[in-house]
Amino acid sequence: IIKKKNNLSILGYFNNNKLLGIAGIIKQNNWEKKSSKNYFLSLLVKDKSLKKEITFSFFNFIYTKIKPNLFVCSGFNKKIKKVYKKIGKIIKFSHFYIYNDKFKNGLSKNLNKMSIKEKDKINNIKIEETISLSKTPYSKYNPTKSKIYFINKYIKNPFYKYTFLKIKKDGKTIFFFVVRKIKIKNKSKIIRIVDFYGNLDKKIYVGNIIKKYLEVNNFEYIDFLCIGLKKHLLKHIGFNLKKTNQLIPNYFEPFIKKNITLELCIFINNFKDCIFFKGDGDQDRPKLI
Repeated sequence: IIKKKNNLSILGYFNNNKLLGIAGIIKQNNWEKKSSKNYFLSLLVKDKSLKKEITFSFFNFIYTKIKPNLFVCSGFNKKIKKVYKKIGKIIKFSHFYIYNDKFKNGLSKNLNKMSIKEKDKINNIKIEETISLSKTPYSKYNPTKSKIYFINKYIKNPFYKYTFLKIKKDGKTIFFFVVRKIKIKNKSKIIRIVDFYGNLDKKIYVGNIIKKYLEVNNFEYIDFLCIGLKKHLLKHIGFNLKKTNQLIPNYFEPFIKKNITLELCIFINNFKDCIFFKGDGDQDRPKLI
């Protein structure tokens, strides 16, 4: 049985007409007009009285009735991880950042200072912050997303304020980040990338302009979690990969000053060159309302 509430479709597990479990799935085209069969698992719970593992029953229904092209879940506990390992592939999100070393007494620890390069001046690279999006740049990555998707999911979001950071060369948008600014009272102000669209180019170094943006706006750092983008390419354009001895908090509602590992489980993927960010699915949702 499926019932849809807002952007979440609810599947129910019944025994003798009694609801004993639910699964919540999010469809990508909740935010855009084009039809897709890309789904994110958001919720999976069962009644305490039910000893049977019902995950496989839900997944059998999803596989045979819904037939997704993409079906994944990000963020799950250790108990359900043991089940997911049997039916999917689990991957850790990589954590990247650019640090503003002029910011004092912040949240992070041991982050690398950025080496200054002149490439962005030579290649005429600019950064523009906006809430408008006339069109999306070309992207080789999947899943594909439209202008309508980004506007509906982020700019019209009722809980958070998002903006686009467009990276432009000679006036043309090469790629953009979807970002959210986070302020921790009396401690720091950071900016988090939750989504991305376009193509990375090793000739386009953005380290200088992003660091300047951080300094002008008094942000401690900019960071993001992702899967699928090549690490060496992200490093080449100016980002650092977080190391185990470095601290970048991941939870802000409530604030927890420690590193948190986020993982993704891929159950079905019929695409090549897939990338995932924290904004995909429901990981960038409010915990406090």
